[in-house]
Amino acid sequence: CVLMAKLTFFFVLVLVTACAYANAGELDDLLKKDPYKYFNDAIATCSQGEYQQCYDRFQKFSKVYPQMTEGFTNSAFALEKMGRHEEAAKLYKKALKKFPGEQKIIVPYVNTLQNQAILSFNKGDFAAAIAAYEALLPLIPDNIDAYINLGMLQERMQQYDAAEKTYLRASRADPESVKAYNALCRLFLTAVSGAAGGRYGVSAVERRHAFEQSKTHCSAAVTHGEDDATAHMNMGMLYKEGLDFESALRHMRKAAALAPEDTTILGNLATTLSRSGDVPEAIEIQHRVAQLSDAPGVWFSIGTMAAPYNRSSELGMQGHRTGSTLHIERTLPPPEAPCKKRSLRLYWQNVTNPLVTVTKIADPAEPFGWDEPRARLPIGQHIPVRFHDKRTVAVTLKQVYVEGLGGVLYSDCEVYPPQGINTDIPRDFRGTATTTEEVKEPVLYVMHKSINNHYHWMAEGMARFVLGQQHFGKNVRLLLPAKTFAWNVWETLKSLGVDTSRAVEYDPQPDKRYLFHTVHMIDWVPTSDLPDDNDMWADYLPSKHALLATRAAFLNTGLVPTKPQAHKPILYISRKGVREVINEKILTDMLSSTFGDNIYIFKTENPDGSARTIALLDQLDMFAHAALVFGPHGAGLTNMIVAPTNVTVAEFVMSPHCNRCFGFEAAALGFDYWVIPEVSCFYHLKYEMTKDKARDVLQTVVHILRTKGLEHLVVNPRLVGGEL
Repeated sequence: CVLMAKLTFFFVLVLVTACAYANAGELDDLLKKDPYKYFNDAIATCSQGEYQQCYDRFQKFSKVYPQMTEGFTNSAFALEKMGRHEEAAKLYKKALKKFPGEQKIIVPYVNTLQNQAILSFNKGDFAAAIAAYEALLPLIPDNIDAYINLGMLQERMQQYDAAEKTYLRASRADPESVKAYNALCRLFLTAVSGAAGGRYGVSAVERRHAFEQSKTHCSAAVTHGEDDATAHMNMGMLYKEGLDFESALRHMRKAAALAPEDTTILGNLATTLSRSGDVPEAIEIQHRVAQLSDAPGVWFSIGTMAAPYNRSSELGMQGHRTGSTLHIERTLPPPEAPCKKRSLRLYWQNVTNPLVTVTKIADPAEPFGWDEPRARLPIGQHIPVRFHDKRTVAVTLKQVYVEGLGGVLYSDCEVYPPQGINTDIPRDFRGTATTTEEVKEPVLYVMHKSINNHYHWMAEGMARFVLGQQHFGKNVRLLLPAKTFAWNVWETLKSLGVDTSRAVEYDPQPDKRYLFHTVHMIDWVPTSDLPDDNDMWADYLPSKHALLATRAAFLNTGLVPTKPQAHKPILYISRKGVREVINEKILTDMLSSTFGDNIYIFKTENPDGSARTIALLDQLDMFAHAALVFGPHGAGLTNMIVAPTNVTVAEFVMSPHCNRCFGFEAAALGFDYWVIPEVSCFYHLKYEMTKDKARDVLQTVVHILRTKGLEHLVVNPRLVGGEL
């Protein structure tokens, strides 16, 4: 025993041959008489891949010589080689209790836990990966990367509060860690943008809190990492959310200078340039991204940026316009199988893929709308309000993958963007997820990257659902977005009495994809080139047939209840965030004084900034009994879909007015539609109200009421200058 106390064994794999023994008794004798030979022979079994024998022999070694750490570490090593990582981790943990602080155990234990976390992550078992990192951190309390990895996993599991605490622990472990501050900055930044699964998705007060928190941590990251590209990119993204494009671009350009080949930074710089109105430079930057990554989504982004401002021909793009989509020639026609690169199948015409079936549901209607928008005063800019319709089709895809937040559809050869461009393929999309979930039953695709937006769901997603059930039957399973991402979808279907118990709740994890044997979907496609009319949404707009079917579904199923006490003939639809009305109280006070109890100011925020939730049924009930609906360009106007046939819809315009979706909806449903040009702003900015503008709005509203024979709704004519 004294001799063994002086022995030191090192685990070194050597190319020796393990001896054969007649029985276990010989091994036991060897272990006691010649531990060196026993030890080396056990190592030889590992070097020859006989890991079970290696494990068994070192387990015996540990029992006879429990004071030797090598018996434990080598047993754990053999378990790892057999893929029994959890058992290996438990053995290291047991050994560490016996030998506290022993580096010969800590080092391989750390490696085991890291491997366990990586393997669990690759299998999609994020809970197990989190457990591995939580066990790992006490062993390496100063390792910032371990904190960051744990926090990112917690974010994946939507454990945002836990992720915040983890990142704060990292910042305390190293108060100058740029990585820690970047992680905190990004966490709160996703909350500001509403991308954090609803953590700050309801209350404006909470979003403002998130903005301030993000600003604190982003500033710290820039302070400690003046030459850190990610820190400057995050700060730029924060300023972009605050609509301070000058500051946003200053930090974005700094980030791009520090990392000139980082496609994420360049893509965000391009998006910021586009939102600030500098489309030519945005497209130039996106070309650089395309050259660096050659991802299908990049070419999509180029087209959608060029379209709103009619810049495609001016910029010499290699492609042609169909509506607002820029078709890049390099992606058409589809490559021959086997495919080396995926191409974009933008529309369903002339499909030759045997795994795709397209059936016509309805031909496009004749162009509809008005030659000029209805406005009381000259508006000083041309806003086309005559719309070209699309063909409505039913599509069935066989053996198709679905991946990414918006549910990108693709096969081995092609990417299928439904409705032309509304899936908004991410710039970095390549279709290379490592985890695949197979679904054999047919599903009805009811997805959209922005389906949590009220407009995109009510005007587009609902049409897919309604027509899909009519064409493919009500028993087909639904493919729906995750509840945490789009609760509005589930609430609407519940209101319609739809059974969602069999629905596939889509999991948008970045490393996961689905393989569906059959996907059914509804789509609408132009039958010819749409006019070049300065509208970036021409391809987003559903068909007239789809909108009418959605309206019928709401009205024919008894969705809209009768609550006479809540009915007001005039609705003003307020809005928060982008295109909200600054100094709106000037207008709403004037409206309330003029129309008294005949107007309802529809707001989603209480005076203290807390969320004001109005149930969907109650919202639709108000619209179903309104005579006039007006307000800034925003998703709330979508509810006109259930309004009476004699309703009038009036909208504050944008400059340029590059999104005519509400004019389209009104025209398709046969409603009276007006624009109020005196109040306008750029698409990504905010309206600003003044007393003069408020009087102009009031004059227009009163003029509309007079044309409808509703002068009696004015209870205080003094404010309109005695016009009545």
